[in-house]
Amino acid sequence: MDWNEFMKNYGIRIIFSLAVIIVTVILTRLVKKSAARFEDRKGANLQGKLISNILRVVIWVVAILLIGSQFASFSNTLNTIVTSSGILALGVSMAAQESLSNLIDGIFISSYKPFDIGDRITLPEKNNLTGIVSEMNLRHTIITTFNNTRYIISNSAISNTIIENSSDNDSFSSPITVSITYSSDIDKAMKILEEIVAAHPNTVDKRTEKQKKDGVKKAEAVLYNFADSSIDLRIPVITKSVAQSYMTCCEIRYQIKKRFDAEGIGFPFPTITIDNPHSQK
Repeated sequence: MDWNEFMKNYGIRIIFSLAVIIVTVILTRLVKKSAARFEDRKGANLQGKLISNILRVVIWVVAILLIGSQFASFSNTLNTIVTSSGILALGVSMAAQESLSNLIDGIFISSYKPFDIGDRITLPEKNNLTGIVSEMNLRHTIITTFNNTRYIISNSAISNTIIENSSDNDSFSSPITVSITYSSDIDKAMKILEEIVAAHPNTVDKRTEKQKKDGVKKAEAVLYNFADSSIDLRIPVITKSVAQSYMTCCEIRYQIKKRFDAEGIGFPFPTITIDNPHSQK
């Protein structure tokens, strides 16, 4: 093939296509940076990311159409698709229905903002799935749980379910239940629980100044239940975040075990009594 002839026929098209691609890459990067600045300034992470995704898709679609419009075969194919039978149009619309639904629901979510990127949410109708919203795009939302598992849920499914957003809370409460024997000193056990929880550096003091003056405790233990072989005590452990809660509760349980052992407070455990009739003879 004659190179000069090839460049004469296709050179301008190739140069135009390369120019379109370069401009498209530059525009998509500018959109991404602008969205990031918008997020930082407005604090609208969800809206910024969704708008950025939509604009980048539109830019690439326009670029493909511009490049393809130079070639007669592409134009003919596009015209054929546009003017094709109603059955084909119906098939395309059915195939795109779910994607369009996810896109529309994503726009509604970003507009009404039941949650934002980084929020802690719970989905009661999805087996109480709890985690942090780490990403949202045109099709789905990604929720990362506290054991670093990623759940990918379509925007339409998110839009049609109950959402519990607990990110506005400035603390997280996780109660600890401790069982002691009936022969143990219950007042001493409750006092030890209150001292350990109150002294831990990660626990939050939710008392008002008036409550402090009135002598309300930072953490108060209660008698939770009378079990078959134990008395169950419970005390709330309030931390600044869910991330702190797990290790804080683990450390408090360790301290409880050490203090109870030192103070002679017993933990119940199953016992079996065996009667041997031959021993009475």
